[in-house]
Amino acid sequence: MNKKKLIFIVGGLVLLLGLAGGGFFAYKTFFAAPPPEEAEKAPEPPQPKVTLGPIYPLDPFLVNLADPGRPRFLKVVMELELDGEAVSAELDTLRPKVRDALLTLLSSKTSADLVTVADKEKLRNEILHRLNSFLGTGKVVEVYFSEFVVQ
Repeated sequence: MNKKKLIFIVGGLVLLLGLAGGGFFAYKTFFAAPPPEEAEKAPEPPQPKVTLGPIYPLDPFLVNLADPGRPRFLKVVMELELDGEAVSAELDTLRPKVRDALLTLLSSKTSADLVTVADKEKLRNEILHRLNSFLGTGKVVEVYFSEFVVQ
């Protein structure tokens, strides 16, 4: 083999390796996704902290609905979120009044009054208003339905 050919081949290989190395460097630097640990270090948007007040569970309610014709029933289980522990003690004292107020309210509804999410939200607001109307030490902040069955 000629000395010129050998220099030409070796020079071509060096040039080819240089281009390949430069291309690899450019890809890793400018185009590749960051490694997983760098992606994990990216700051997450702050999540609002959800804090609940004291929760007061109520016994289940099973009531006849006010539907004309065939009998319809409502079974509902609720928990009340309170604005303080003192309200819990007051609700214990007023338990018969609370159950009576809620039984009266629930049994005044028809199945058509309880179909949509908006209907349930309206009932939730009526319960809040009715309970807060006779509480003195604090108030019920929210009503949570953990079971809601119309049959």
